[in-house]
Amino acid sequence: MKMRVEEYMKSKVVLFILFLMNLIFSISSFVLIINSNSEVTFDKLYSSVVEIKVNIDGVDYYGSAVCIKNNFLVTNFHIIMSEKSQVYYRSCYSKTYNNSSIIGLDEHNDLALLSINDAKIKPIKFASDIQNGTDVYSLGNTLNQGITISKGIISNCNIISDSITYICSDNIIDDGNSGGALVNSKKELIGITTFRISNIGYSYSISYENVLKFINEFQI
Repeated sequence: MKMRVEEYMKSKVVLFILFLMNLIFSISSFVLIINSNSEVTFDKLYSSVVEIKVNIDGVDYYGSAVCIKNNFLVTNFHIIMSEKSQVYYRSCYSKTYNNSSIIGLDEHNDLALLSINDAKIKPIKFASDIQNGTDVYSLGNTLNQGITISKGIISNCNIISDSITYICSDNIIDDGNSGGALVNSKKELIGITTFRISNIGYSYSISYENVLKFINEFQI
């Protein structure tokens, strides 16, 4: 009888230990899920990336822009094209387009600087480092349907062409994404989305280092 009681108690202890192990595993998994979800939540970035409409000789063209300092946006030159262009922006807080002013154009680096007057649009943080294989996210006005997001990885973060450093990634982008943001999982800007090569499925963004050099030319 004593042996049976001991065996019974041992079985209860084993079951309790297994229960604790399962509980710890479940909590750990839950924490990992929470951490994973927090890394890919980009709601706040929608206040840093805006839609762009450019009127050139009576024809409207669409793209994206990124707030890099209070009341200043960076986009691609090939969207703006000329100082005579009329440029408008629309944020997630507005249903209508608002006026912006052209501050500077750099055709060689394919960058443009715009000024606005909108306290709701918040500056994005710049990254300090990038590496191949990193998960990245593109935010932009895809097909003029509003700001969308797509995920990819960096294939090559150091493609240099004509003194411009490009970041190659496999994010899905389309017309309207130009001038938008390429960010890492920390929600930091690592590049300005610029063009894609459809037949090989890669997109190219101007490195944040080039962007910083460009905006540092202006006293803003």
